[in-house]
Amino acid sequence: MNYKNIILYILFAFMFLIISCLGKPRIEFNELIHDFGDVKQNSELSHIFLFKNTGSSTLSIDKIKAG
Repeated sequence: MNYKNIILYILFAFMFLIISCLGKPRIEFNELIHDFGDVKQNSELSHIFLFKNTGSSTLSIDKIKAG
């Protein structure tokens, strides 16, 4: 492998690193709250909140906590 190829590989790696650092994740929800209305005691309820990453970097969710 010659020095031109090594320098080219290093340059591409450096450019990839810069581009990935500049991007930021952004979470976007379809809805932020959900009202179950009147609920009988001991009822089992569930709801799914849909979201997607609209940013330009990987979105990482480390912890989820109920309100």
